[in-house]
Amino acid sequence: MVFCCLEKCNSLREVTGGMLGLSGKEEIVRINHLPKKTTLADTNKGRKVVFFEEIYNNLLKKYSFLLSDSRVEIALEKKVKIVDSTTISLFKDVLKCVGRKYYDGKSKGGIKSHRVINTDEKVPSLLWFTPARTHDHKFLEKLKCDEHTVYIFDKGYND
Repeated sequence: MVFCCLEKCNSLREVTGGMLGLSGKEEIVRINHLPKKTTLADTNKGRKVVFFEEIYNNLLKKYSFLLSDSRVEIALEKKVKIVDSTTISLFKDVLKCVGRKYYDGKSKGGIKSHRVINTDEKVPSLLWFTPARTHDHKFLEKLKCDEHTVYIFDKGYND
């Protein structure tokens, strides 16, 4: 799935097709064999969101020193963080079979990605996934605010 993200794949077919280019290089990328589409699908059914959060946070911790390129913190003498969310619909072509379907045929569902981004970095320092119906202000309960930081967010976070 990391390959899927890095290569910006939109389907499991694209992932398996893209990985065919790795044929003969499995040892270099540290995998035993190239997975089939059904294997990826079955694995993802049982995989929890926390798995991806841990990968992201571990990569961020390891490479965060490479990301900073701004002088905002020096100018304000405080850190500046942006709090925002994005709703990802589950009814695009890739995920149209997932979610809740009503009797009238309408579909409702999705995932909401809440994040905190330091202005001097290019990636979020905190990431939280919820069902799309979760209100933004619930994310503030997870956020540990610091008095030496300015937080910028929209009205959706105001309760």
